[in-house]
Formats: sequence, structure tokens, C-alpha cells
Amino acid sequence: MIDWAKGTFRSLNTFNYRLWAGGAIVSNVGTWMQRTAQDWLVLTQLTHNNATAVGVVMALQFGPQLLLLPLTGFAADLRSRLRMGIPDQCGVFCRRTLLAGFPSSRRTSS
Repeated sequence: MIDWAKGTFRSLNTFNYRLWAGGAIVSNVGTWMQRTAQDWLVLTQLTHNNATAVGVVMALQFGPQLLLLPLTGFAADLRSRLRMGIPDQCGVFCRRTLLAGFPSSRRTSS
């Protein structure tokens, strides 16, 4: 193996890091798929190719992160990760389940 590659991937020797990296890859791919599907649904099914609506959807996706960043950072410093992580992940699961069921409910066809 090349010398620079040994140093670059040295962290993958640790099991916990491999576990975290694998979970991060799956999570990021899932988030990308959800956002792409949501934008595609808005563009093709709900607004009939209205690019302005897709822009609004994208602003609504990233706006809360920008606005709530100081508050969430403050809360993360004060509370334990477990007490914040479990409700957060339950909320993400519920939101994504509803979003997945929305197209199959036939409310998107016009």
C-alpha cells in the first residue's frame, strides 16, 4: 500500500470508528435521497414544473438549521447527548415515515 494511504485510512483500524463511519454514510445517503425525492415530488407532482416552489422548499429545508443553530448549540452544551438524541431521532423517523407515505396516499395526483 502507498505510504500516504496508510496514514489516511489508519482510523479505520478501530472498530468503533468503522461503525460510526458506516452509519454516517448510510445516514447521509438517506438524507440525500429524501431531499431529492421531496424536491422531485414538489416539482413534478404538486406544482407542475414550478421552479419557484422548489426554491421555497429548499429554503424551508435549510432555513430552520440556520435560524436555530445558536439555540441547539447552547442546548447541546447543557444537556446529555442521549437525552437530546433519542427524541430527535424519533422525530426524524416520524417525519420521514409521513413523507414516505404521502405519495402512496394518492393525494399528489391532480
